[in-house]
Amino acid sequence: MTADPKPFSNFAELEVPAPLKENLERLGLRDPTPIQAQAIPKILVGKDLIGQSQTGSGKTAAYLVPVIARLDFQSPVVQAIVLTPTRELCVQVAEVANDLVFNTGLRVMAIFGGFSLEIQAAALRQGVQLVLGTPGRVKDLIMRERLDLSQVKHFILDEADEMLDMGFLNDITYIANRTPKVRQNLLFSATMAPPVKQLINDYMNTPEHIAIEQVTRTADTISHKLVRAGGREKDMTLRAILNDLKPDAALIFSNKKHAVSGIARSLKGLPMTVEYLHGGLEQEERMRIMRHFRAGRIQVLVCTDVAARGLDVLSVSLVVNYDLPPDPDVYIHRVGRTGRIGEKGLAISLVGPHEQYLLGRVESHARIRLEPYDTSRLNIQQGGGRSEGPRHGRGPRDRHGRPDRPHGHRKRR
Repeated sequence: MTADPKPFSNFAELEVPAPLKENLERLGLRDPTPIQAQAIPKILVGKDLIGQSQTGSGKTAAYLVPVIARLDFQSPVVQAIVLTPTRELCVQVAEVANDLVFNTGLRVMAIFGGFSLEIQAAALRQGVQLVLGTPGRVKDLIMRERLDLSQVKHFILDEADEMLDMGFLNDITYIANRTPKVRQNLLFSATMAPPVKQLINDYMNTPEHIAIEQVTRTADTISHKLVRAGGREKDMTLRAILNDLKPDAALIFSNKKHAVSGIARSLKGLPMTVEYLHGGLEQEERMRIMRHFRAGRIQVLVCTDVAARGLDVLSVSLVVNYDLPPDPDVYIHRVGRTGRIGEKGLAISLVGPHEQYLLGRVESHARIRLEPYDTSRLNIQQGGGRSEGPRHGRGPRDRHGRPDRPHGHRKRR
């Protein structure tokens, strides 16, 4: 019998392919979070696993790192599938996955509604080892015989309780039945409600159970505000807020790696230094930007959650959520970078019409209420925004102001 693998204390200790280890170093992943330290060794040896933890605790890397380590880049078939409840979470997980598979020879594909099914099917034909998707679109592609899961070795449910709450049980069952009976099953869920327990009984083989307690409250020194703004309004509103507050140090969070440069560009001309940071930048450049931000030479930093990992700055006075995160724990981690050591902090979220559901989750989970921010004194310039240089999301937009086709998605096939 194989000995139970022990938690590890540093990513350098992991026995994973060299390109993956290099990517972990490039992304600044050195000391594992509790869920990573416990889950990764068990997943690497093929155990089924239940994780009660959320994205803010490092859950995404907890399953992606070991699954990617076990994929065969020479076999151009789908070997692992991750199901997520929402398009937003799917995109976020896909960005982490793409950072981790850099130079490994593996290919990642995110599939969800609102994007051409035929284009996604064509991408799958080119050979993809890891698929991330929402249950409805995954089922649709299977039914049209565009997605073959007969070689899947790893079946992952991310936010299982949310998927069941949204009525995806039948879709999950359909998808699972199209994969081999012998496979590794990984399930992550914030709760162990009866429907989740039934999923575990139906699909998992003597799984290991890891539960990580989360601190769900934010510091009392943080003031939580919201501004109703969607689409291009966010650029103009963000610019007006920064121009009014003139913070010494501000972090602007976006869910999308490809968006941060455009957001930073929209702030050109403000009386403060603005930079952007995402996981696709060279490590040397990332370290330079982090060093300058800590030293106060950069006042405003636009970044993704992955890029901001390990960025510890005590004096951040303002955090702005350009996008609300799909996971409420991520909100807690973001705003926790302000209001430290007894100082007052301000967290402002720009909430579009399509983000109302996410707002409710944040308020419920963090046990807070986001009060309206007083915009009467703001000078919001209509016609501002990202007028200079190329802009992310260029092209047709839906009724919420979002691009019909997420920019940069096609190259991540």
